Amino acid sequence: MLDDGSLTVVGLGPSRPEHMTAEAISVLQKAAQAGGKTTRVYGLAHAREVARQIVPNLKIQSLDYLYALDGVARPVVYRDLAEQLVRKAKAGVHVVYLVAGSPLFYNDAVLKIRRLAAKEQMFVRLVHGLSFVEIVLERVHWRGNQGLQLYSAWNIAMDGIKLSTSAPALLCQLGEFSSGGD
Repeated sequence: MLDDGSLTVVGLGPSRPEHMTAEAISVLQKAAQAGGKTTRVYGLAHAREVARQIVPNLKIQSLDYLYALDGVARPVVYRDLAEQLVRKAKAGVHVVYLVAGSPLFYNDAVLKIRRLAAKEQMFVRLVHGLSFVEIVLERVHWRGNQGLQLYSAWNIAMDGIKLSTSAPALLCQLGEFSSGGD
């Protein structure tokens, strides 16, 4: 009988190793020590690059091929990714999925993973990471007293959300809209 697998989503912070949490680094180091025997680490190119700066010997499986399929909408890619990772965890593999930033901030793939795992009654461990928002707010000397509109570019372009002219706005996920995936 197979050991129970697990599913861990690790937020790596906004593309720089110095923004990774101690918990994220610990998960990466433990995965490298496991040597791929019972643990599989997955990530896109940018996540692999950041993780390898901290743990150079970490074996990370590429997921780039999922995003490179012509004519496949992003929601389908996210569904396929979620199904693949949950299936592997259910088969006894300790799955570690690397994401940029924070797993809970504008990450539809993680949302799909969490929903599917919940349906399968599987626990998903989230290792939170710093999102880019903290860095942006620090760089613009945010005082926090003016209110902030925080939207995906998709919401503005496709959902008809109107920005208020009386408060600053921060648009995220510009690449999602320009990629033509949704």
